[in-house]
Amino acid sequence: MSIDNIKILAYQKNYTKINNDYINNVFSTGTGEQSIVAITNSNPSNIAAGKWSYAGGVFTVSDGEASHAEGYETSARGRASHAEGESTRVEGRNSHAEGCGTTVEAGADYSHVEGHSTIVRNSSAHAEGHSTIAEGNSSHAEGSMTVAKGFYSHAEGEETATHSSNTHAEGGGTYAYGMYSHAEGGAINTTSINVNGSGTSYTANSSISSKYIGKRICYSDYNTNTEYNAYITSVNSPGFTVSDSLGNLTGKYCRIFAASTSAIGLYSHAEGIGTTAEGNYSHAEGYYNYAKGLGSHAEGYYTIASGQY
Repeated sequence: MSIDNIKILAYQKNYTKINNDYINNVFSTGTGEQSIVAITNSNPSNIAAGKWSYAGGVFTVSDGEASHAEGYETSARGRASHAEGESTRVEGRNSHAEGCGTTVEAGADYSHVEGHSTIVRNSSAHAEGHSTIAEGNSSHAEGSMTVAKGFYSHAEGEETATHSSNTHAEGGGTYAYGMYSHAEGGAINTTSINVNGSGTSYTANSSISSKYIGKRICYSDYNTNTEYNAYITSVNSPGFTVSDSLGNLTGKYCRIFAASTSAIGLYSHAEGIGTTAEGNYSHAEGYYNYAKGLGSHAEGYYTIASGQY
């Protein structure tokens, strides 16, 4: 909605301008406890359309009740919300956006977003840093290009991701997939492939090695600021399958984190570089080790623990 349309909407609410001061443009409607007061400050381009709202700075909009918008092209639309900085937007109630290009989406109540191009999509969540996404309820994403999808999950570092609830991914390129799992360490070492297919079955435009089984693969849809993550479950080159749908990827590029550390199993733990803990309750540490069995433990250098316990 444009600033002009919002201005028209404000006047349609039967506001009456009660002073002509350039510094403070005060509008009111109703009387007594039912009255509404909205104030725009510093620039006539600011629109305070919500009850008891305030808009200050340049091209700011506060149309949520008791909301506050300040800075440049900020928008506070949720009840009791606060937007500050440049091009920040708050849709959720009792939420706060600051920085540049940050967003608290509708329904993400009691949330906080800060930094640059960070997004919060669920309640009681927090995103900070650069291009991070806190998607799960009560999740926390920080660093650079991290995604916290699971409820109560935490993704930190660079290009880390969590999938399930109560998970933790930290470091570089790590992936915590299984519930209550923990992935740490990793290295940013990616391979880009052109992909065709949909659902969980895809075909690469070139041969794909079986060494990528257990590795994180992701596709980013920048039109909706969404990142789709999964891990590779099997390879029959050039075909391969993944754990979760990445959508329709016909003619699009995906990235495989070849040196990623992945905790896939329930209660699993992966640390180091290129390690994969696939079995439930498994533990992989070191360098390119693979704990595949239930309760298995792999450590050292290129080891595989396929048996149980």
